[in-house]
Amino acid sequence: MARWSRLLVLVLLVVGAGVTAPGASVADASLPGSTVTLTPTAPTVVIGSTATLSGTLVMGDGSSPAGLPIDISETRPDSSTVDLGPVTTGPDGSFTTGPTAALAQPGTYTFTASYAGDVGHTGSQAVATVDSQLATSTLTLNAGKTTLAPGVATNLLGTLALSDSGSTTGQMVALAERRPDGSTVSLPAAAVAADGTFFYGPTEHMTELGVYTFTARYDGDTTHSGSQAVATVTSRKIGARATLRVGKTNVTPGMATNLLGSLTFSDETSTAGRRVGLTERRPNRTTRTLPSVAIRSDGTFLWGPTEHLTEVGVYTFIVHYLGDTQHSGAAAVATVRVAKITTTAALGTSVTRLFYGHVVTLTADVSGAPTGGLVVIHRTVNGKPSVAAQGHLNSDGIYRAVARPSENTLYWVTYAGDAAHGGSHSTIHKILVGPILAGSLSPSYARSGPYQLYHYQAACAKSGASCPIFSVHFIPANPGHMVYAVIQVYAGGQWRDAGTLGAETGPNSVAAINIRYPDASFIGYNLRVFAVYPSGPRFAGVIYGTWYLRITH
Repeated sequence: MARWSRLLVLVLLVVGAGVTAPGASVADASLPGSTVTLTPTAPTVVIGSTATLSGTLVMGDGSSPAGLPIDISETRPDSSTVDLGPVTTGPDGSFTTGPTAALAQPGTYTFTASYAGDVGHTGSQAVATVDSQLATSTLTLNAGKTTLAPGVATNLLGTLALSDSGSTTGQMVALAERRPDGSTVSLPAAAVAADGTFFYGPTEHMTELGVYTFTARYDGDTTHSGSQAVATVTSRKIGARATLRVGKTNVTPGMATNLLGSLTFSDETSTAGRRVGLTERRPNRTTRTLPSVAIRSDGTFLWGPTEHLTEVGVYTFIVHYLGDTQHSGAAAVATVRVAKITTTAALGTSVTRLFYGHVVTLTADVSGAPTGGLVVIHRTVNGKPSVAAQGHLNSDGIYRAVARPSENTLYWVTYAGDAAHGGSHSTIHKILVGPILAGSLSPSYARSGPYQLYHYQAACAKSGASCPIFSVHFIPANPGHMVYAVIQVYAGGQWRDAGTLGAETGPNSVAAINIRYPDASFIGYNLRVFAVYPSGPRFAGVIYGTWYLRITH
């Protein structure tokens, strides 16, 4: 038993010696700590470059003792670790490690700085990373022409620049072409010159219309990343422009005109010898193809004369260039308006009022109408239209006719026009026709100068019997019209109105008017009578006179 007790005491002594031994690496919470820092000079470097790192060691009491060892290790992107060996702190506690070996692997390198501690301080460590990256490359690509006509080729020019300023000599750039139809073709690779430029050309003749896309690709190498650039070339037809104008834009039926125009290309190349087609569309919408015409050396053309443009309306002429493999088509339009010559009809009358049986001269004047043009003078009598006269214009555009209207009549003139002249219509003129009122007094017993003498009759004053009768004959014969006798008496040295008496014309167109006096006071007075028609829809108003009478004992 005593032997086992002595053995236990020995084990405890050994264990105690391990805990308290100077320089032990096991942390002792009762000891001051230490702090290690580690910082790379550049956190990112180009692959193949070295790394340099610096750091400090500071004790928990703020001291930075010199001469203490710091272990440095490097863990590479492939997870392998290499011991870079210890470095020693300087007087201020700082330390530096590096340059390291070339960082040949792409990715993150992890560096660890470790201080193991001492009898008075616990240990510490710090970690820093450095990214090892490929140097970048920048590629540009340009086409000699970005827009060209079908069937034309171009050149490709580009540059390759390396971010580490490395040499581009011998580097190769792959080239590819994508056509408008979507198909792709690989082009021969281009070698990069010492100044970083490369050239390829000429390309194939670009026969398709649309966009050709060229791609330059640099795949990089062990130290440089790849890059890509794109250039596009649009293959499209050269633009064409046509113009067209007419010699006369407004003509009368039966006239012709000329067509003048031009054809130009947007690239200003000559159009001489090209042919353009022509089309004519008539007012009735029928279409006629005209013979084509060649472009002259100055880019213009002349075609004509056209057919005689006989239809009234708008003729449309179209010039069209169909284009070819390299040139687009073009068209232009010009119009000609065919309109009849405007005419203006007017009617003149020698009088506006006349008596029945008299004549009026009607003068038709049609300006703008040709000599010999037929004019018609129309009339309306009592609501019924008819032709009063018709005839041909003289060289002055005049036609005259004589009419003898029997009652109020409306006259106007029309010109119907012809193939080249428009028709026209004058304003309406009204000719008023006054009837003839033939008057007479019934037989008297005697006459004194102009006066017919009548004995006073009491029956006339009382009942209207045995009175003088004033008969009015309305010419032309028109029964049923009211006519009047206006009676005046001469008194006080002047004629004074004594009254108005009326009667309706009978079947024979005569009205008999009793001249009825009121009483014997009229004996000895001179009287006179006027025949009056006050006007109506068919005849103008008239006053006829005078007839004289005297009432005696």
